[in-house]
Amino acid sequence: MQDNREHMLLDDFIREKIERIALNPFLNSPFGYETDGQFLNKWLSNYERISFFTRSFGMSDFSSQSLIDVYVPATSTGIVPVNAEEQPYHWSGKINGAAAEAAIWHAFELFPGAEAVIFMGMNSPVVVFKYIEKSRHHALTVQFADKAWRVIDLDD
Repeated sequence: MQDNREHMLLDDFIREKIERIALNPFLNSPFGYETDGQFLNKWLSNYERISFFTRSFGMSDFSSQSLIDVYVPATSTGIVPVNAEEQPYHWSGKINGAAAEAAIWHAFELFPGAEAVIFMGMNSPVVVFKYIEKSRHHALTVQFADKAWRVIDLDD
């Protein structure tokens, strides 16, 4: 973890990333507040990746066609994702709290609502996002704790 960002609120981290990228209008960020992403099946996500790397020769920055790899490990209470063998999940949207919650709902087959809120409060789940930024691979690990998503590890 760099820059004393450990246990920083995910929303604060996202705001910091967006402010930095705002200086260069030609760059896209994997971070944002948009909630229009979805999880793609392996076949479609592999096709998208091949297409992306063919266009960019494997050297590119984040774009609207980039996918984010999402991992959801077992909780500290021992609950294992229902479809753990399908990981990484492939997210087509931005990294934010809504994406982290969607990953938990997807991994543990929960429906948004009271059940999901109780599950997250009792189990403090972790979500790992792996993404490309500035032509490098990065990883961001967040955990739901104290009713908010917090950054717990960053490979930046």
